[in-house]
Amino acid sequence: MRVASPWKHPDTGIYYFRRGVPEALRPLVGKREEKVSLETRDWREAGPRHAAVAAEVSAQWERLRQAAAPKPLVRLTHKEAVALAGEIYRRRAAAHEADPGSPDRWRDELLMDGLSHSPKARPVDRFLARQLHRPAVEAILAERGIEVDAAGLATLTRLAAEAVEQADERLLRAAQGDYSPDPREARFPPLGAPQTAIVSPSVLFEPAWEAYLAERKPAAGTAKSYRGAMRNLLAFVGTDDIARVTEGDVRRWKAHLIERGLDPKTIEESKHAAVKSFYGWAVHEKKVEVNPAADVQMKVPKKPKLREREFNEREQKLILSATFAQPSRLISPEHAAARRWVPWLCAYGGARVNEMTRLRGQDIYEEDGVWVMRITPEAGTVKTGVARIVPLHPHLIEQGFLAFV
Repeated sequence: MRVASPWKHPDTGIYYFRRGVPEALRPLVGKREEKVSLETRDWREAGPRHAAVAAEVSAQWERLRQAAAPKPLVRLTHKEAVALAGEIYRRRAAAHEADPGSPDRWRDELLMDGLSHSPKARPVDRFLARQLHRPAVEAILAERGIEVDAAGLATLTRLAAEAVEQADERLLRAAQGDYSPDPREARFPPLGAPQTAIVSPSVLFEPAWEAYLAERKPAAGTAKSYRGAMRNLLAFVGTDDIARVTEGDVRRWKAHLIERGLDPKTIEESKHAAVKSFYGWAVHEKKVEVNPAADVQMKVPKKPKLREREFNEREQKLILSATFAQPSRLISPEHAAARRWVPWLCAYGGARVNEMTRLRGQDIYEEDGVWVMRITPEAGTVKTGVARIVPLHPHLIEQGFLAFV
């Protein structure tokens, strides 16, 4: 069997470590091949360096495999969730009680704490106030090596917000010189191991996806884009079970896409929208209990507008004049015809290019003495999914379009 060995660059002569990334790890590594310069042209030096890099890369991949491996997914009872919230309470109090600082600090904290449950606060403010405690919730879950479903995470975050408010009241009293015990601390039950096991039966993606297509019937392009986004998310999480994907997974996936340099608009309108739509359907069909993408948001900054959206007059003339150019002999007659007529059809018909290229001979006809073109989903994708009839501009007829038809 061939043993992996240093690869010599044909131009520079420098040796490299090269190894293909396993397909399951590609979404996490972000590339198809690991390539590292060994910084030597000497074969005798390259061998040991290659072995060292190989060991380091293998260890890194193993860490990624372990991190991506799904943790036990549990459904917390209310008592277990309150116990975890109690641990967050105790940690916050212990971190600041010895030196609480000014009472004003804790008065300000309590104002923010109150937003998390105040009936007078806007829903968005209550939600954002609770999210401030999400890192503490995720940290304690990670320490205990468990992962909860989305509903459990939402409940635990709410209870954690209430526990933090109680801790801040205790710290305010400490800042004022009152270190008497908190009589309400006893409300938190002891923190033990969760007693409830796996949440729900597996829901494999492919059968669910086929059911989604059969019911929603998205356009072909939309279906392809949505399936790719879902597959990318599931590969990142390391599961084919849509019931195991949590809100935390979606948030980490979003961060991963940002790190890869994807445009925020692409992430929001293509990736996130696909996951949100699919899981919205899955919740409606009772396949999963919660949409893990429902509360995940992606802020899309407004891009600077460097010019008007429409073609200016010079550009219009340039494009339409080019339709009269003699086509190359290397392109097909269909391609040449598309170059000749599609720009004029779009200019006079207000339609999209892919709608014009799908026109059939039967879609051009005379109706009540007027020549028209019928743009219909029967011929191909129409964005609105609704057929429409558009009169042919007299200049198109003057140019001989009917003869071409």
